[in-house]
Amino acid sequence: WNLQGSDDDSNWSTLDTRINQTFVSGQFNYSLPNTGQYRYYRMQFLSGNNSVLKLSEMNLYGNKS
Repeated sequence: WNLQGSDDDSNWSTLDTRINQTFVSGQFNYSLPNTGQYRYYRMQFLSGNNSVLKLSEMNLYGNKS
């Protein structure tokens, strides 16, 4: 999957990419380098063989500088 950010909902910057992630259950946390702030965020899911996606909640947190 890709996490992307945009200021205009048209031009997207990829902030993080993960490939072949395996989850059983539970909560998972990822830290990203400070790449600035954006008005819009989206997750772009990349299909794999027999992939199943279940996403119940996603939170984005930032640090004030």
